[in-house]
Amino acid sequence: MFFSYLFSSHAARGRKFMLLCAMLFGFCFAQSQLECNSDVQAAISVAGEVDQFTFMGEAGVPVVIRAYSFPLDVKLELKSPEGTVLQGAVPVNNLSRIDFVPTESGQYVLLVMDEGGNNTGDYSLSLQFVQATCTEASLGCDANFDSQFGIRTELDAYTLKLEAGVPAILRAYSFPPDVALELYSPAGVFIQRTTP
Repeated sequence: MFFSYLFSSHAARGRKFMLLCAMLFGFCFAQSQLECNSDVQAAISVAGEVDQFTFMGEAGVPVVIRAYSFPLDVKLELKSPEGTVLQGAVPVNNLSRIDFVPTESGQYVLLVMDEGGNNTGDYSLSLQFVQATCTEASLGCDANFDSQFGIRTELDAYTLKLEAGVPAILRAYSFPPDVALELYSPAGVFIQRTTP
């Protein structure tokens, strides 16, 4: 199927042949396994390159994926364990984001590419499961701490125990002011997002 598609269009044959050569020589589909709280720096080093990442998704556990680059227009494509495209994301202000909840457990595939296929450059990629076992730490009722992001897309997750009916205040400060907070229920349901 792949080869019949590659040469079906005479007008684009040269470009498609270049992509075939890229795949044969190994600079298309660089592959890495992501963990439940991964932060990665990578690069599209050849026009048309597609980087492939895999991770083991768990049914019902929400996943947040973010990618950032400039001047690349980082496009994300998420595939199910069977290879079906589930979601895609194109950049808004150089940031692409996918939020999804797997319906089945298994190995998912994430493809990262330049949207136009014609630029090269570095990008950062972060994946975070919204799950207590994939967090940085647990926060107490009067926690104060300092932290620092290593890359632009980094997501730091923390757990905190709240009691029904007892108000809680969460605050974060950074300069420049670009830190956002997201709150999820114990079941992983999104509750609220604050932006600077």
